Amino acid sequence: MAPTPFWTVAYTEAGSTEVAVAVLGACDREDAVRRALDVLGVGVTVVWVEPRHDTAVAA
Repeated sequence: MAPTPFWTVAYTEAGSTEVAVAVLGACDREDAVRRALDVLGVGVTVVWVEPRHDTAVAA
């Protein structure tokens, strides 16, 4: 399977109990985390990262 160019990243901001989701272009999981921290800024904690699938995935 070819690597996915997009990753779903769940994150939270410092002091918040809410979790938000972003979709970022990245070459792998570590790159997705790095890009999320670069884009979203200081005080953000990445809590979950998963490849974004082109086809539906059963829950």
